[in-house]
Amino acid sequence: SGCLIPKTEHGGITLQQLRALVGYVVKHCDADHWTSSNSNGPVVDLRPADVNLYELVHWVVKPATRARRCSYVELVASCSQLPIFFVTHWWGEQVQDFLACLSQHAEDRALGPDSPYWVCAYANNQWALGSEVGDDPVQTSFFKAMSLAQGAVVVLDRNAVTYSRVWCVYEAYVALYEPLFNGKTYLYDIYTCAQDEMGCRVAVGITDGCAAADQTKHEYFWKDDKFAREKSFPLQLVTRALEIKVQQASTTREMDRIHILNSIVGSEDLNAIPPEEHDRYEVLNNLLRGHFAASVWRIALECGCELGHLSAALRTSGLKTLQLSFDGCQAFDVPAMTRLAGALPLDATCLDLDFFGRQLVGNEGAEVLGKGLSHLKQLTNLQINFQANQVGDQGAAALGEGIGELHQLVDLQLDLAENQVGSRGAEALGVGLGRLEQLSSLKLDLDNNQVADAGGKALCEGLGRLLQLSNLHLDLNGSRLGPEAAKVLGLSLRQLRQLVSLFLDLPYNQLGDEGAEALGQSFCQLEKLTDLQLELRCNQIGDKGAQAIGEGLGSLENLGHLMLSLSHNEVGDAGAQKIGEGLRRLQKLSKLQLDLKVNQVGDVGAAGLMSSDLSQQLTSLELDLVHNQIGNAGAEALAAALSCLGRLGDLQLHLSENCMGDEAAEVLGRGIGELRQLTVLQLDAGSRTSRTLCPTARWATRALRRLVAESSRAAGPLASVTF
Repeated sequence: SGCLIPKTEHGGITLQQLRALVGYVVKHCDADHWTSSNSNGPVVDLRPADVNLYELVHWVVKPATRARRCSYVELVASCSQLPIFFVTHWWGEQVQDFLACLSQHAEDRALGPDSPYWVCAYANNQWALGSEVGDDPVQTSFFKAMSLAQGAVVVLDRNAVTYSRVWCVYEAYVALYEPLFNGKTYLYDIYTCAQDEMGCRVAVGITDGCAAADQTKHEYFWKDDKFAREKSFPLQLVTRALEIKVQQASTTREMDRIHILNSIVGSEDLNAIPPEEHDRYEVLNNLLRGHFAASVWRIALECGCELGHLSAALRTSGLKTLQLSFDGCQAFDVPAMTRLAGALPLDATCLDLDFFGRQLVGNEGAEVLGKGLSHLKQLTNLQINFQANQVGDQGAAALGEGIGELHQLVDLQLDLAENQVGSRGAEALGVGLGRLEQLSSLKLDLDNNQVADAGGKALCEGLGRLLQLSNLHLDLNGSRLGPEAAKVLGLSLRQLRQLVSLFLDLPYNQLGDEGAEALGQSFCQLEKLTDLQLELRCNQIGDKGAQAIGEGLGSLENLGHLMLSLSHNEVGDAGAQKIGEGLRRLQKLSKLQLDLKVNQVGDVGAAGLMSSDLSQQLTSLELDLVHNQIGNAGAEALAAALSCLGRLGDLQLHLSENCMGDEAAEVLGRGIGELRQLTVLQLDAGSRTSRTLCPTARWATRALRRLVAESSRAAGPLASVTF
């Protein structure tokens, strides 16, 4: 029976409705002997695969809507259907290809069959087009629909005629150009149909960033899966798109072209003859060409295509954001890096480059990139993954020098893990980083390099100059750091009084008690810190170092999340007690992860570590005390402390390889049974050695029995239990 949709921009069409329409074409085209509707050409019998939108409007849309004089969507919908995506396309595209493209797009973006797309032919009333398309493009249903959608999807025909049509180019202008100044993130996806190896036409698309289809595995694989999905996109279509000139684009109605060109150049008189050439035409042309060049850069590289035309398009594009991944790209080498570094858009503000595992790049490639980066003076956000690239001091120094020129940087993520960076390279990085006075967020990964104490000192001196830093993630895992580097790090941290989030990943070094003391003493200056993650396993830290850390923790009164790992050290009861004292002062703490496995904590330490005075805001607790010296008395103290955490919803408790017996099973079961808000429970107290007397099942069963008995008083059911 249809409906009335007062606002044309609310007239999206769902895939389900579109499939029904194309099904009608397949059923009736041959049976009813449809012929071409072009009055200027010969009469040709149509096949379903030949039917384009011009033919569909002639044979289906207008006849079906003649009685009501309404839009097609108003005929088939029961209410308004606000668009999720706006569709840019040429009417000469075959409707079966059109449907295939949108179906694939919906699958890639994880949109359901009832997700509406705005398609002008179905949303606009074909009996009253004058009311839909006025003089000002901004007042048209097209622009209004684009404003409602989260992005645009281009259905590109096999000859790329789409980008010779002025409406299509204008829609690209709105999608790519306007958001750069309005601060709105707007997606711009490109889909087409191409022949596969079997000669069948299949849809393939290039999405703006990773789509849902690329995110089914761990985040590590997202960019790889995106490339695998997109690599069959036909490059010849992009070559044609690089020839875009909006001033030469055509349209069915000449006045539409005049209005659109005048709108682009900002003319007050939209009916005036537009200029033949204008700077704004070139801004738009360059932006479109650059977007296409970036989208297919890796595809072209792997196909062995000449990159000169893509380089020129990218360099002059004016793109503000660029994301490229060469993870797994066997064709990416130093010449490819040279080409890319010379093509980086000078106006870019956000740059994300992934070169993971490209061992052909090495120092030479890092040097080339460093020089290229130094010219990008507008950059505010930079993310580079150089992990496992055989980069040494020379390459690290070049990167540090180049990055040091980017004085507008606010957010920097630099991954140099698993390389060969030594003291000289770390020192150069520190010098470069220290020049970034506007930096507020830094993630630096030098995991498994050869930084050593001297390099660590120089690097940390540079960090101490970043006075605007609010977020710091520093990974120096296995970097041969000693107490001297930790002392300088501690001094630098004292200067970073704006820190809100701090993650120090420093396992497998030799910090010792001196280094731990320096870190603990720095916390007293970090009054704004709400999130602290401190990974110090395997660092030869004993009670003295643990006591200093505990004392420092107590000064972080605003802390909401704490992860502290001191596993595989030499912490005993005195150290555990002092850590417990610090924890009791953190009354805003809602999430606590505490790892003291493989130390020397006994009953006294366990009792001091956890007490009834812990923050009543705690909702998540992970406590790992595996392989210590805790007996029944310690278990009783832990149980008493746990039973007081009334808001706890997530508990992970690891107590295997201690000295607990049956009595421990009883008290722990009772203690956990008091946690009426618990929804996630993970227990590990299994019998791994002869001195562990209580298997997990015994006290876990006690706990679960108590929880089930009290379930009617709980906030929610226990959703996850792991032994």
